[in-house]
Amino acid sequence: MNSPAWIRNCGSPDPVLASRVRLARNFPGVPFRGTISPQEGRRLCERVLDSVRGLHPAFVPLADETSEEAGELVERMRVPANLLDTSDPGPWLALEDAGRGLLVLDGDHLRLWSTRPGNALFDAIDEAAKLESAVRERLPLSRDPAWGWRTASPGDVGSGMRASLLLHLPALWITGRMSGVVDAMDTLDHPLRGPWGAVSEDDGGMVVVTHVRTLGCLEVEICAGLADAAAKLVREEAKALQALLDRWGTEVQDAVGRSVAILGSARLLSRRELSSRLRWIAIGARLGWIPRSSAKAAMDAFLATGEFRLKRLAGSVASEFEGNLDEWRAQETLRILREAGEPE
Repeated sequence: MNSPAWIRNCGSPDPVLASRVRLARNFPGVPFRGTISPQEGRRLCERVLDSVRGLHPAFVPLADETSEEAGELVERMRVPANLLDTSDPGPWLALEDAGRGLLVLDGDHLRLWSTRPGNALFDAIDEAAKLESAVRERLPLSRDPAWGWRTASPGDVGSGMRASLLLHLPALWITGRMSGVVDAMDTLDHPLRGPWGAVSEDDGGMVVVTHVRTLGCLEVEICAGLADAAAKLVREEAKALQALLDRWGTEVQDAVGRSVAILGSARLLSRRELSSRLRWIAIGARLGWIPRSSAKAAMDAFLATGEFRLKRLAGSVASEFEGNLDEWRAQETLRILREAGEPE
C-alpha cells in the first residue's frame, strides 16, 4: 500500500506535514446517514460513482463498507476512522485520485477533499474547489441562499468547509508541554485532535489543528486563522526543542542515536515504543544529526505497522498472533528501514 506523499516532510525544519481541506455537500430530498436505508444508501454510492466516471484524472474506488483493507486505509490516514464504527455499519464509498477524493455517506452525502504536503492550505482549497465544480456539473447539490450549503453537521453550516493542518511536534511531547498546549488551543477556537481520534502520546508526536467557526466566515478567513494557529504551535515546538538542547544536549544526541539503533535491531517493538523512537528520530533529522530519510522511513514504518495491517500479515502463520504483534512490528519496521537504505 502506497505511503502518503506528506511523509517526505517528516524531519524537516517545518513541523507542518500536510494541509487538508474538506467540503461537505448534500443532495436535495435524500435522507442523511443514520436515517437512509441500506438499499437507498448503496444506490446513492453507485449513483455518485457512475456520475464521476470520466472525470480527469479518473477517480479510483478506494474502499467501501465491505473492504478488507479499510482498516489499513484508516491507519494510513486515507479514510477517516469513524467509517469503521460497528454501531453504524451502513454503506459508504471512498474514491481517490492523486491527493484528492470523494467520500459518500460519511455523515454528509458527499465530502470532497484535497490533501497537499506541507503548509499549502490555499493549494488544497483550490484543488477541492475545482473538484467540487466538476462534481456540481454532474450532480445536484443543495444550497440555501441565506444559510449556505446544506450540511449534516451544524458546525459546517455556511461554507461547508473544514480545513486542517497535520503537524509533527515531537519536542512538545518529550518535554511534557503538550497537555497545556491542547488546553490553550481549545480556548483559541482552534482545537487539536489526533490523526485517529483524541490527542494521544501513541501517535508518534502528530496532532491535527482545525477550526471551530464556519458560519459567517469566508474560506480565506478560516485558512488565515488556521495558519496563525499553526504558527503559534510551530513557535512552541521551537521553544520546547531549544529547552531540550539547553538542558539535555548530550542526552538528546544519545536518545536519537539509540532510537536509530533500536529500530534497526529490535526483535520486539510495541506501538508505544515505536511512537517514542519516531519522535526522537524526527528531532535528530530536524537538527541535521541524521539524514531526513531516517525520519521518513521511521514515519513510514509507523503508518505501516498498525494493528489492522499486522494482523493481516500474521494471519494464520502465528498461532496466537495477538501476542506476537510486537514481533511482527519489529520485523516490518526493519524491512522498511532496509529498503530505505538504513543501517541494520
